Amino acid sequence: MATTTTTPGETSITVIYPSIAAGGLGRLIGSLLNCCRIGFLNISAIIFGLPLAPLGATLYLLQKAFGERYELTTHAVKSWSAIGQNLHGEAALSQIGSVDVDQQSGQAFFHAADLVIRDNGGKELLTLSGVSRPEVFRRTILEAREASVHTLSALETIAARQPA
Repeated sequence: MATTTTTPGETSITVIYPSIAAGGLGRLIGSLLNCCRIGFLNISAIIFGLPLAPLGATLYLLQKAFGERYELTTHAVKSWSAIGQNLHGEAALSQIGSVDVDQQSGQAFFHAADLVIRDNGGKELLTLSGVSRPEVFRRTILEAREASVHTLSALETIAARQPA
């Protein structure tokens, strides 16, 4: 698991790395590998799979070295550099209104999509590109948000009961 800088009281829930479908060249490979199907048989993957494998492997390694990683904590969703501690963006769980799945062309082959995190007014807070199995991560973000809201509500109730 990647090391990250969190604030006191903040715990990392999960860290994920995007697939090569996060970038344009990876989506192009996905489009080529998914362009010709006959029934359940994917002919294009058979034809183009082996010739495109070295390019796919190179993209994978470059993404792991120079791409991003996404972290869900008990307080926020964060986008970090894959290596290092450079924070690219974050969205506090308390600000999240919705998490939309936006599958671009070429991402279906990799079972990936972009997650667009929005506030209650529909304003985009953060986009996580090329997330593998996006519905699972989307559900995890929404569950963490609900848990955070319930925890803060309970803490406020407890604080109100305490004598000053």
